[in-house]
Amino acid sequence: MVVIVFGVAVFSYMLSNLASQFIEIARSNATKSARVTQIEQLDDNFGIGPVLVEKLKVHNKKNKKSRNSAKIEEDEEMSYLLKVLPIHLKT
Repeated sequence: MVVIVFGVAVFSYMLSNLASQFIEIARSNATKSARVTQIEQLDDNFGIGPVLVEKLKVHNKKNKKSRNSAKIEEDEEMSYLLKVLPIHLKT
């Protein structure tokens, strides 16, 4: 009887961990999709061009973790993008 209770507890623990991991993956995919959609909307609204759109998408894929101002300034690719970005998009 004790073995069955222990087995159920271990199974429940493993199942909850798997569910948490699946939720985190789904959240990450939704965030990535939202960022790509924002980049495409920028292109549609302001006509930033396919080259810049592609570079923004590549930058988005490379930097999966949180982005703070210091990280963006240190990244050479992002610095280049900020230089070539049209003036009406800079704020």
